[in-house]
Amino acid sequence: MVAQSKSVHCPTTVSAGPSATAQEVPRPDLNKRDPYVPSVVEAEELLAGMPSHTLKARRDRAMVAIAFLGALRADTVTSLRLKHLDVESRQIIQDGRQSRTKNGKSLKVCFFPVPPIFVTTVSEWKDELASLGFDAEDALFPHERDLKLQLATDGRRPVAVLKSKGAIEKAFKIASRLLGKEITPHAAKYSIGSLMAEYCTTPAQTKAWSQNMGHESVEVTLRHYHKLSDDEVGEIFEGFEAEPDAIQSDLHTAGDKDLLLAFHERRLPKDHPEYPRIKKLAFERWAAVD
Repeated sequence: MVAQSKSVHCPTTVSAGPSATAQEVPRPDLNKRDPYVPSVVEAEELLAGMPSHTLKARRDRAMVAIAFLGALRADTVTSLRLKHLDVESRQIIQDGRQSRTKNGKSLKVCFFPVPPIFVTTVSEWKDELASLGFDAEDALFPHERDLKLQLATDGRRPVAVLKSKGAIEKAFKIASRLLGKEITPHAAKYSIGSLMAEYCTTPAQTKAWSQNMGHESVEVTLRHYHKLSDDEVGEIFEGFEAEPDAIQSDLHTAGDKDLLLAFHERRLPKDHPEYPRIKKLAFERWAAVD
């Protein structure tokens, strides 16, 4: 175990070292406000504390729950139909022909490993809609006025999905008050992306997690959704000092550590001359540690 007193130097700029064309990668502006990304524990607490005394309140609570359960975008959540939630198979169907998905992409999303309250909340909401006469083609999260309808069982048009993401944005504002921090619907996707490191210990698991988030590659997940805290960055670089010599020997220059830091913090541009080598090195080191 590395002693707690070990200091970790984080440079203000990153140099490619002597083997690359001179190019500096500036650290991000520390004064810039990043969106708050709740942990899954915090998400569980805010979900448990959300009001549920009315149909609308239970709808809002279920929207928040499913955003985390499937790492879904706000537009996708608000355009789902009952048939798109398969609790028995533990899947959410993103149908690009009917739902507002990114680039019209269709995907079967497996439930992410979040606490049971997330599954229970969406499952009970679907059951409640079914008891009110809603069926497979109806909106999973209908407009408030449609929740008051007495639905006929035959010969009616499906209840329309919401036309915008305004309802889920308001739901997250309600949830935010409970935590005392501003949380947006997209924060759910960031939260699940950050959770990847806790569950995925092999390249195959990491690829499956990334694919389940709808990403074409693991790089997309790591670059945009796997946010590292300052403490996590420090732990990683303390670990560099304790890793086996065989792994350390891959670091040919002092600049490699700086470039790896930039890569992990998503500050290393893809057009950087060392990007391909550092990306390969990062994944090789990951696999070696596993």
